[in-house]
Amino acid sequence: YVTYGEDGFVEKSQFLQHEISAVIVDTDFAALDCPPRYIASGIADAMAKMPEFTFTMLRLGTAGQTATSNLATITGNYTYSLFLRKATQAMEDLKNGQVTLAVDDILCACIMLTGMVSDLSTGGRPLAIAHNFYDAVCGLRKDVRANFLHGELVGLAIPLQMYVIGNTCAEIDEFKNLMRALGVPTTLEEVGIQNDGAQWEELIEGTYRKTVDDDPELLEQIREGFAVMAAGSMDELKAAMVKKQG
Repeated sequence: YVTYGEDGFVEKSQFLQHEISAVIVDTDFAALDCPPRYIASGIADAMAKMPEFTFTMLRLGTAGQTATSNLATITGNYTYSLFLRKATQAMEDLKNGQVTLAVDDILCACIMLTGMVSDLSTGGRPLAIAHNFYDAVCGLRKDVRANFLHGELVGLAIPLQMYVIGNTCAEIDEFKNLMRALGVPTTLEEVGIQNDGAQWEELIEGTYRKTVDDDPELLEQIREGFAVMAAGSMDELKAAMVKKQG
C-alpha cells in the first residue's frame, strides 16, 4: 500500500507482514449506503491495471515474461473486459438498491482481482503512467486534487496510457464513453486543467519524471497523449491521434 504525505507526494510504499487471508465485502452496504461516485471512482482506478501493466511488460520485454507476470496480464485483461461489459449495469443496479450478479462481479473485480494483479506484478518498477499523472497532480495541482477522487484522476489519464501503448482511437473512445456513463471526468478541462502551455508542460514533465527520466521519445508520446486526454469528442480524439497513427 502507498502512503501520501500532506504535500501530496508519495512518502513510502509498504508491504504487509502477512498475506491477506480473505476479502469480505458487505454488498448491502455497497448497494444502500456507498455513494455511486465512490464506486465509479473504484472502477476507473481498477481499469488502469490492464493498460499500465501492458506498458510495463512492453518496457521489460523478455525479462518480464515470468509465470506471475503472465498471470497478472491475463487477470488484468479479464477485469478490463468485465468492466466494459458489466460496469454500467452494475451501477444502475446499485443506484436501485439491488445486489445482482453484475454488482457481485464488479465489486470482486474492483477489490480482489485488481489486488491480485498488483500482487502478481510485484517485483519490478511499475511503469504506471496513469497513476504517475495522478501523483504529478497531487504535487503540482493541489486545487485539482482537492476536488476529485483518486480513481477519477487516474481514470482521466488512462487514455494517455492507452495512447502510449498503441491502443486505437476506437478503443480509447470506448473507454471514454464508459467513463462518461459512470460520471467520471473524461477531459482535462472538466477537472480544471486548462491548456495554457506552461500548465500542461509542468504536468507533462512531472508525469514523465515519475515514470522514467531517460527516454525523450516517451516524453514526446506523453506530450501528445495530453491532447488525447483533452479530447471531448470522437473527432477531436481522432485529430489528437493523427500524428502517431500517421
